[in-house]
Amino acid sequence: MNFKSIVKMSMIQMSVVVFLLAFAVLCTADVKKVSLSEDPWPPYTLGKTGQVPTGGIAVEFCNEIFGRLNIELDLKLFPWKRCLKQMEKGQRDGLMLLTKNSDREKFMVFTDSIMTDRDLVWYRADAAKPFAWTTFADWKGYKIGKSRGFNYGDGFNKAEKEFKFKTDVANTDLMNFKKMLKGRIDIFMCNETAANDIFKQNPDLAGKFKSADKPLKEVVFYMSFSKKSPVVAIVPKINKVIADMKSDGTINKILGR
Repeated sequence: MNFKSIVKMSMIQMSVVVFLLAFAVLCTADVKKVSLSEDPWPPYTLGKTGQVPTGGIAVEFCNEIFGRLNIELDLKLFPWKRCLKQMEKGQRDGLMLLTKNSDREKFMVFTDSIMTDRDLVWYRADAAKPFAWTTFADWKGYKIGKSRGFNYGDGFNKAEKEFKFKTDVANTDLMNFKKMLKGRIDIFMCNETAANDIFKQNPDLAGKFKSADKPLKEVVFYMSFSKKSPVVAIVPKINKVIADMKSDGTINKILGR
């Protein structure tokens, strides 16, 4: 290879590098507005499907994060399965708050963690004996309630197939608690914060349920973005804001801790 060929190749390589850097900057600079979806899930997201959320913990997180970045938000509530489809197809930029699993990571990029909580196993307070478990083998013989589209974790998913659990799926957590009162299910897995809000908003359910001493799992919540969205380019900036909100106490303030 002669000198001219080497120079020409180097110029081409430099041009490619410059183009990629310019593209990355352009993508970042172009993010003026971000569209985020979620399903109605009190107290994280309040409101009705098809409408702008009226409030909630996740909404406060989003407003604070993107407010600090001076980026306009387009928030809207949809059924959860539609939210996930929007991410697969790149129809909207991201989701406000959710857990991570291997299937979701195929089409979404996740931020650093925003908050943690627990998924608990609930049973009726007037049950003949308290529900206690050590391994998933102890769940055999119980009829288990599930909420549609909820991520119960790889451990439960594996055990459900292995032990052939009897499950019953409802559209909402509230519906599952009501089904348990009617004896249609024996136990139900529900996020602690969401369950306590349900009891607060529905006084007739207060005191009628207990949770097993052992939680289903500790859960970590993130914000996520479709891999087809240009917002992926500014995830490092979003992570920096999340870190700042943790250190300055904003996250705990929003959570009321």
